[in-house]
Amino acid sequence: MLDKPGNLAVALKYATVANQVGDLEGAISTYEGMLLVDSNLPRVRLELGILYYRLKSYDAARTYLETALQSPTLPADVRKPAEQLLLKMPKQSRSRGA
Repeated sequence: MLDKPGNLAVALKYATVANQVGDLEGAISTYEGMLLVDSNLPRVRLELGILYYRLKSYDAARTYLETALQSPTLPADVRKPAEQLLLKMPKQSRSRGA
């Protein structure tokens, strides 16, 4: 990954492995780096939402999930699980103005 810092395919593999071994922070930092290279990656935003949810950072999770769901290119097979995850979040994590 260090040899090809802008290679999104390599970064995706690294983030996937980091997530699988429980390095949630490593996966998050890699996914966030991917968004710096290409901000139009709804699937990456979805993964970030899931990871932040697992860390109980519900406000960050909500932001990433809602942004991912706004994308028309988000695959239908992950849209419903993302919507369900949003519904599971504690109500106090919702925007203070709501």
